[in-house]
Amino acid sequence: MLKWIIGFLLVGGQFTASAHKFYVSISQINYNEKGKTLEIALKLFTDDLEYCASNELNKAIKITKEHLFDKEVNNYLTNHFEISVNGESRKIKYLGKEIEVDVTWCYLEITDVENINTISISNTLFISDLPEQKNLMQLSIDSFEESTILRKNNPSITYQLK
Repeated sequence: MLKWIIGFLLVGGQFTASAHKFYVSISQINYNEKGKTLEIALKLFTDDLEYCASNELNKAIKITKEHLFDKEVNNYLTNHFEISVNGESRKIKYLGKEIEVDVTWCYLEITDVENINTISISNTLFISDLPEQKNLMQLSIDSFEESTILRKNNPSITYQLK
């Protein structure tokens, strides 16, 4: 059932415009074997990203198509989204963002990734300011596919692939 919900939200569903009463993000992590990279797409409510990043950085953040606050968005994301491969913390590179109505897609990647035995993900996006936040994770590495919901009391997960 969780895979159907995530699939709907990723493929065809759009978050509703205007204020929302539920707090959710979607993180899609795919392994690109040819490029030896982990490709990461985060689907975030723009107002939640602005609110939480502004609170943490003590600076008003306004997400626009321009690149005005990309550095701040990158800082916020890297403070709250971490990945370790085979027990080694990996540097996440911010590639950019796209804006759709009230949603911001943020694109990240990790390079030089090979022989994944375990992958650990910590996702505390928005949790400190929005305690009801749920972060849906979708991981796809070769034939391994898994979906997980991370919350305030359970913000991280480790997957054993081999």
